[in-house]
Amino acid sequence: ENINSDKPTLVVSFPPDEKTSSKTLVLKGKKFHSTSSKFMMLTCKAGRRRKKGDHLGGGGGGTVSCKDIATSVIVFGEASWENNTADDVKKEEEKNEIHVVDDDSDANHASS
Repeated sequence: ENINSDKPTLVVSFPPDEKTSSKTLVLKGKKFHSTSSKFMMLTCKAGRRRKKGDHLGGGGGGTVSCKDIATSVIVFGEASWENNTADDVKKEEEKNEIHVVDDDSDANHASS
């Protein structure tokens, strides 16, 4: 929601299971835009695991690579769970409902 604002919100709905009712995860964020700095998206890949008795001192290495560079990022720093009421679930189902229109129905044809 409000992805173009300075404070966007990411809403993720989770279906109910046998133990809980449906819930929604709400993540509130803040957009950061920089004209003088760039943000790097890094990916990390672990190296070999250290074995017992291995005296190399480190954790076995690994690699870090730059995935992308951007001048704007959104950081979702606030998270909360919301319980969905039965009305919320019904509204969500109605929003996602597919309506089929039958063009061959009698109401659409003139009788002779």
